[in-house]
Amino acid sequence: MKSETIISLQSMPAASASYGRPPCRFINREYFTVSYESDPDLIKAAVPEPLEPDGSNLVLYEWIKMPDSSGLGTYEESGIVIPCTYHGEACNFTAQMYLNNGPAILAGREIWGFPKEVGPAPP
Repeated sequence: MKSETIISLQSMPAASASYGRPPCRFINREYFTVSYESDPDLIKAAVPEPLEPDGSNLVLYEWIKMPDSSGLGTYEESGIVIPCTYHGEACNFTAQMYLNNGPAILAGREIWGFPKEVGPAPP
């Protein structure tokens, strides 16, 4: 196998890619988000430098239904998001994500760098 071929792969293993070739389209997503107030010391302990908690003491728990994701299939995910700042700019830190779909977990980790892991299948 030539090095150009290896470099052009979207994922491993070379003989059987773990997910479809990007870009991915996410159509008809459904979100349900719960915001709650948490202990500021616990929030600070969960946020990596150089991010800083935004001071609201809020944490978000999200459930997302992904019925039509090209190259990844149908799946659901949920996770914890903490509102933060980065050098004074508002941003979100995704602390945890749980999914019920292998290709979406791998693509989320390898392409976008999200902390995705296997979660339970929906009822």
